[in-house]
Amino acid sequence: MDRLILPPHSFILATTEEYIKLPSTLTAFVEGRSSVGRMGLFIQNAGWVDPGFEGQITLELYNANNLPIMLERGRRVCQLVIAALDGEPTSPYSGKYVGQKNATDVFWPFGIWLVGVFHIFNADNRSASTLILFILLTLWMLRLSGYLMVSRILKGHHDKRYDFISDTGKPGSIEVRVLINYMVQAFLQSLMSLPLVMFRLNEQPFSILVIIGIVLVIIGLAGETLADISLQNHKKLFNGVCWEGLWNYSRHPNYFFDWLMWVALLCLQLQ
Repeated sequence: MDRLILPPHSFILATTEEYIKLPSTLTAFVEGRSSVGRMGLFIQNAGWVDPGFEGQITLELYNANNLPIMLERGRRVCQLVIAALDGEPTSPYSGKYVGQKNATDVFWPFGIWLVGVFHIFNADNRSASTLILFILLTLWMLRLSGYLMVSRILKGHHDKRYDFISDTGKPGSIEVRVLINYMVQAFLQSLMSLPLVMFRLNEQPFSILVIIGIVLVIIGLAGETLADISLQNHKKLFNGVCWEGLWNYSRHPNYFFDWLMWVALLCLQLQ
């Protein structure tokens, strides 16, 4: 999203394009630019940028004007004021927002795709349905991973579901919690990949069910894409739950249309 209209008296969260890394001897805070302040756009970040912080800075933007304000990607709306500390801090920043980028979800569909590729190309008898399954699975992986990459990684989205990993108040080291999180992800990926294992053991020739499977995947991918667009358009103007467009029927995280993908895999395996 390169442009956003912020309605009057509306509030949104934004992320700086810059990725900063402060040494433990420097602290910083964000100040709005005077030209932006005259427009009625108030800019604030929640507290100081602590010594040792690394990541993109989250900004709270509020339009105090009675008119909408257009925000464009790359526009300079604030400035970072850096200050040196008198001495070395006893506990540099290591909180939940350090390195605030999320990659876990992006590798979720990629991991399932890898398992699927292994079973598809190790099937005893390859047929046209083998190639079709590979193409369908690849399209599903590229759509979901691409969407998560654009909406989360590139935008520096902070996912509160993973706060427990970097929470210094939790028992155990951060490294151990990261390992446990990825091991759980790998286990769930294995469960989700079981239909692909059955395909390897029970591969079927090209039939009408393969055609039905292809149609279902096309409907599922198109529905997921349109539902995600509905959600993103909602987030541009509102906070809270989206009840608009196809997202209203699919729900997070695209349950219905993603379910169609697995129904399609079932069709590829039925007698």
